[in-house]
Amino acid sequence: MKSHRAVLAAVVAVGAVISTQCSSSQTSVPTAPGTGSAAATARAIGPTADATPQPGKFKVCKSANSNVSGSFTVDGVEVLNNVTVYKTPFVLAPGECYIVAEAQFRVPGASITVTETSAGFVGGTAVGTIMLGAVSGDPGDLASTPFASATQARYFNEELGRTLTFDNVVQVTGEQGCTPGYWGRPQHYDSWAGTGYSMGDDFDTTFGVNFFSPNLTLLEANNQGGGNLKALGRHAVAALLNASSVGVAYPYTTAQVMDIVQGDGVYAGLNVNKRKDLLEAANELGCPLN
Repeated sequence: MKSHRAVLAAVVAVGAVISTQCSSSQTSVPTAPGTGSAAATARAIGPTADATPQPGKFKVCKSANSNVSGSFTVDGVEVLNNVTVYKTPFVLAPGECYIVAEAQFRVPGASITVTETSAGFVGGTAVGTIMLGAVSGDPGDLASTPFASATQARYFNEELGRTLTFDNVVQVTGEQGCTPGYWGRPQHYDSWAGTGYSMGDDFDTTFGVNFFSPNLTLLEANNQGGGNLKALGRHAVAALLNASSVGVAYPYTTAQVMDIVQGDGVYAGLNVNKRKDLLEAANELGCPLN
């Protein structure tokens, strides 16, 4: 019969071989979405349209119900170098997902920590899945489980997958807003006084964008019809005047209006129509001006 010392030595030797094999197959960590080594690309680290949990994949999603984007950081405790973790901060717009880690072997897997650093965090849900016939033991919380902290840590491996979905809603507090139709009527031109902006100011210069060629004045942008950028433009002007008027209790500050128009800050990733919708809803709250 082998002594305990001999058995222990054999176990250590086997562990060393496994560690060497796993280290030699480690995939380099990608440095930007969809980039990195060929192996990392093959393992699909990066954007995904599928939020469904899949064994061996760790996904982070922003709920479609959110009205702002989410900024995320990821870290992982990698055991035996058998997990590829995307560690570069990234931004998700509402409805988008990202595969942040993939496991190459069943055990021991890794603990992945995801932190969101965006405004308006409400909560989220964690969902897991495990492949048929897996032997890794009880993975825990496979059913949809709510969470209330912007930092979440979950274990996963090749047999066990995770999807974390974060909800963010920036609540508006003001209850007044005047429409582009109000600001564009000659009888209301006197309401521009005191806002700090003039009807003849250049739109693109005022907002720091490059929307229109040839350039439009604020009044021209406010009075134009059409959708997409034209619609965002007219609601941007009304929103800026509302936010700058002492007589309007507007939901957004002028800085927030600029961020929405530019698609910057917590509004990064929102498309033109979603940004327009935010301003349009605020502009139609009810005008207190005569």
